[in-house]
Amino acid sequence: MLEQPWKDPRFFPITIDTVMAYFCQRENPFFDVNSDNAFIMMQHQVASGPQFDEMLKRIEGIQYVLVQPPSSPPLFVVRKQKRMSADKITPLCHYYILDGTVYQAPDLYTFLHSKLIGIIDPLRNAFLEAIEMTRFSSSKGYSWEFKTKPSKRVDEEEEEEMDDNNYLNNQKKDKDEEDSLTVRATPYQQLRTDMLLQELTTQFKSDQLKIEMPQPTTDQSNSQQYQAPSSPVLTTDFQGLIFEGLNQSSEAAMYVEQEHE
Repeated sequence: MLEQPWKDPRFFPITIDTVMAYFCQRENPFFDVNSDNAFIMMQHQVASGPQFDEMLKRIEGIQYVLVQPPSSPPLFVVRKQKRMSADKITPLCHYYILDGTVYQAPDLYTFLHSKLIGIIDPLRNAFLEAIEMTRFSSSKGYSWEFKTKPSKRVDEEEEEEMDDNNYLNNQKKDKDEEDSLTVRATPYQQLRTDMLLQELTTQFKSDQLKIEMPQPTTDQSNSQQYQAPSSPVLTTDFQGLIFEGLNQSSEAAMYVEQEHE
């Protein structure tokens, strides 16, 4: 009944004195023909007025009364109620008449249900669109990738475009100067890498690296004239240590051959 209005174009005009007679027609689907109003109308042929209201107060049952205020042309409000005594009533429903058309006013449950349905559907669509725009990377974490930007005025778009270009140029310069590791790695990865390198450097110090050189097997005089160093000059480069030791070994071998000749 909420979406089923009723109107009788033959009834004219509708005023505050005739609105109850208009509402209490048998063709009106909102009107109960077994109500007290129908019973009094059959006996006295009246539908409103002070005398009619006094008769309703002396009868118990389903009744229709005009709510004043806010009833005034072109809007009128009719209340359906159940009367238990002269001073005790229970409202059941409200109807409003706007420009001759009768509507049933929704109750609180129907009103809230309609509003929640109207809110939940756009909210669900917004969450679905937000999920599609989320991105995740192991190095950067969560990020957003928007497909379209909201429409704005032309002046604001031009100003923002210029600011964006300047910002991108500055960012490009900064990125060229930054280390690639800093660009790709997260702060956790950077700190973790530095900590591991520091632990390895402390555990494997450069002064612990020794290369024992073979002693030449020659005469005592030759061994006194030439003394091969027991260890090369220590460097932190492992490859440099190996090549330096090999060069010294080759020089010692060449010197021994010259002495034998």
